[in-house]
Amino acid sequence: MQSRDAQARDEDGDPIYRKNPHPKQAYRITMTIENAPGPFGFVDGATFYQMSDHQQCTPIEPIAGVWSKQKEDSVPAVFKKIDETTYVAT
Repeated sequence: MQSRDAQARDEDGDPIYRKNPHPKQAYRITMTIENAPGPFGFVDGATFYQMSDHQQCTPIEPIAGVWSKQKEDSVPAVFKKIDETTYVAT
């Protein structure tokens, strides 16, 4: 996602991309664990996304002729324990 400030650039002159600080749509992930061999200390996860318009939204590397910015990224999924077998992340 491109910065609101169209002039924001890194040391190579490429635009700085930031995640949306105020998303309007969320997904709730509910995980239920059955028949576990014992209790869990914690549950951790991440969600991955891929930019569908990567080539239209990111700069091309002029010498190599390829896109130098990744088209995939991840966002941490923080799971909250609801009970002994259920965890929820938003």
